[in-house]
Amino acid sequence: MSKDNKRNETQVVMGLLIDTNGIPISYRLFKGNKHELHTMEEVIDDILNNYTIKEIIIVADRGLNSRANLEMIRGKGLSYIVGSKGSAVPKDLKEKKFNSSWNITSNAEAKYKSGYITSKRKVSQNDETYDELIIKKYSDVYKEREMFKQEKMIERAKKNIKDFTINSTTKSKSKYYKAVENPKEKINIEIDEEIIKQEQENFGYFYIVTNKVDMNPADIMVAYKSLYKIEESFRILKTNLKTRPVYHFKERRIRSHFLICYLALVMQRILEYKLAVNKVELSTYEIINGLEGFIIDEIDYKVDKLYIMSDKLLNSKINKDIFKIEKNVLLSNEIPNIIKKM
Repeated sequence: MSKDNKRNETQVVMGLLIDTNGIPISYRLFKGNKHELHTMEEVIDDILNNYTIKEIIIVADRGLNSRANLEMIRGKGLSYIVGSKGSAVPKDLKEKKFNSSWNITSNAEAKYKSGYITSKRKVSQNDETYDELIIKKYSDVYKEREMFKQEKMIERAKKNIKDFTINSTTKSKSKYYKAVENPKEKINIEIDEEIIKQEQENFGYFYIVTNKVDMNPADIMVAYKSLYKIEESFRILKTNLKTRPVYHFKERRIRSHFLICYLALVMQRILEYKLAVNKVELSTYEIINGLEGFIIDEIDYKVDKLYIMSDKLLNSKINKDIFKIEKNVLLSNEIPNIIKKM
């Protein structure tokens, strides 16, 4: 189902793999009715068949964490670092609350506290037993963000509850509703304060599971945190590179469209990486918009050519950080020297 409520549009699922620097290394397209849980193996097989990488560690969020996927990854001799729901971890670990005995990762003077604890467990697959390391992480910042999201959802639920009843055969429109009466025709509802309280008890905690049991937990958390780069890559594809909407209907044209967008993403990410190596921090928006608008006018002047740029471009961030052109008017023989400096 389209998240944009475009119910009559054909959907396309894209599986994307990036490295730790955010640079794409492979992608696959799937039909819209392909569940994302079932896309991982084909994308991984592409890497195994086409690349000779010494060690591969699959990092994924909870959306791709299923028992079948983890068994598939282990079966291929690979490692994984994945997010996990609290319901999938041992009860004794889930019940442990953040305190000073944890491995504290925040400064003593910090307003927002954070820390973690670890636990190991045994998992079985094909009559073989494997060790898994579970990291339970706590963050005040994460808790504050979840409290804010919950507050907005409760506000919406309270707004919609006015004069709202539902048939006994239908489901509630909010997880914060509960039935207070049960006549044959209607169910009257109110906000379930107990559900809200239970939810808040788990705010601020999240879980990471890995079969890299000897890896430093701090390094595991850094690797998991890098997942934002995959979300950012999809956001760049959808917005800056305008991958959607797709104005094509034939399969070969749809695939060509995504290939062009994928190559543009690769070039963009490599450019970001090279700039970062040289201590130049520019956002995707600043790079793309800066390059699109960086136009120098060429003027014939007697036997030579002059290149003129506006004051706006001369003082732009893209010029100051990348091109470093120092004057508005350039001679043709000055251009090669500028290119060499880049």
